[in-house]
Amino acid sequence: YGRRMKVPVSTILSSKVPINDRDLYPWASIAGYSSTGNKGIIEGILDIEYNPVTPEERTLLKDYQINPITRTSSGIAIVEQVTTLIKPSVWNDIHINRLYLYIDKNLKTFLRFYKFEVNNEHVWRNVAEIVSAWLNELPNAFEEAPQVEVYADEYARHTLKAFYVKIVSIPN
Repeated sequence: YGRRMKVPVSTILSSKVPINDRDLYPWASIAGYSSTGNKGIIEGILDIEYNPVTPEERTLLKDYQINPITRTSSGIAIVEQVTTLIKPSVWNDIHINRLYLYIDKNLKTFLRFYKFEVNNEHVWRNVAEIVSAWLNELPNAFEEAPQVEVYADEYARHTLKAFYVKIVSIPN
């Protein structure tokens, strides 16, 4: 209470995730700042030891999977939110991973009701329509409407008694 101390920024950053989920949605980025919205501003931090000012400094940190935190006119802000993946891919961003986990969890919950349905094209079309409608209702999740394909190969259809749900999209 009132004491100043040096702490790893991870102790503060972990508190941003539930606040982000409450105020926005799980796949919203916790990083970033602008004149209109400062979701990346970290409350309670008075100063940072290293302030990556130039885009080159921030890019270098990001290339090493270090999320730059910088001093702005609005306060101390998280600039990026990368994972520790070394190979460049869409999975390098935390919010993409969280979107995938959200969709995966909810699809598993929804699809359990189809466990005893006949595994045919009619059911697949029905599932595709419902999943497409649900995905299109997720705010700010995708750049364009995701394409949903539901199908089963012979092995899945007759041996596993299952079908696949393939979602092709461009996440925000």
